[in-house]
Amino acid sequence: MPWQSFSVDQYEAFQVAMNTSGFPDVYAFIRLSWGGQQRATLWFSRDSAAVVAPNASFVAGGVTMYYARFRHAQFHDAIDLLRNERPMFFQWNDMTNGAFLGTSSEPVGEGES
Repeated sequence: MPWQSFSVDQYEAFQVAMNTSGFPDVYAFIRLSWGGQQRATLWFSRDSAAVVAPNASFVAGGVTMYYARFRHAQFHDAIDLLRNERPMFFQWNDMTNGAFLGTSSEPVGEGES
């Protein structure tokens, strides 16, 4: 089963000041939690970054953690989804390290309440 889907319970968003030590070329990051634990970080690279690190997963304390990489311009769209849509899902492909942030299936023309 290559794609897994996790229902996001909470998120934390951070914007990173220029030249912050330990965060080269990072514009912002969002931490996603489900099941009461932080499980994924969405990293948003500055447009000036020549190289964006690949997506990755690793096990820490018996829990799989996910790092998904995006460009700076995608940060505001990700925040908009997290603020305004429900339910939200983080999806991960173990074979390709592909990642998605998205909603569940919604009826056409439903509108927002």
